Amino acid sequence: MLLGAAPAMAQGYRCSSAQGIHYSDRPCPIQGGTRLGSIGPVPEVPTRSTYLRQGPSTVTRAPEYLNYLSAECASLSDGLRTAGARGLSPTTRADLQYDYQRRCAADEAQARRRWSQAQRSDQTERHEQEAQAAADTRRQQMQQQQSSAQCGEMRRIISNKNERLATLSAGEVADLRRFEANFADRCARRLP
Repeated sequence: MLLGAAPAMAQGYRCSSAQGIHYSDRPCPIQGGTRLGSIGPVPEVPTRSTYLRQGPSTVTRAPEYLNYLSAECASLSDGLRTAGARGLSPTTRADLQYDYQRRCAADEAQARRRWSQAQRSDQTERHEQEAQAAADTRRQQMQQQQSSAQCGEMRRIISNKNERLATLSAGEVADLRRFEANFADRCARRLP
C-alpha cells in the first residue's frame, strides 16, 4: 500500500435476517432485503464549528441610511457587512458587531431618523409638485372652456349681425368688421 493514497471505498450491502443485521460485499438473499451502502472510512461529517467558519460569502446590500452615518460608523458598518465575503471568522465578526453597537448605536439611530426625514421630505415635495401640476391642468382646462364659450358667443353675435347687415348703419358695420377681426384673432384656431 502506498503511504499517500486514500483508502478505496468498496461497495457493500446491509442485509437483515432472523439472526440480525450483517454487512456483506455480495448482494443479500431475497428474504432479508438489500440496501446499497459503502464500506471504508467514514466520510468526515461537518461539525458546527465548520459551518460557522464558512459563513455567508455574499455581501449584503448597504443600508439606505449609510450616507447619513459618521465616517467612522460608515466604515465599521461596511466592514461588518462585508466580513463574510472577506472570510473573517465568526469570533472576529462578533467582535466587529459588538464594537459597532458600542460605538455607533446612537449614530445609527440618528442616521435612520435623518434618512427617514429626507424620504418624507422628498415624498412631500413630489406630492406638492403633482398637486401643482394637477391644479395647472385644471386651470388650463377651465381657461380653454371659458375661451371656447366666449368664441361661441362671438360667433353667434357675428351670425346675427350678418343676418341684419342690410339694416345696420355704417358705424355698426365698422364695429361688426372690427368684431370679426377680433374673432379671427382670438378664435379662428379654436373653433372649426
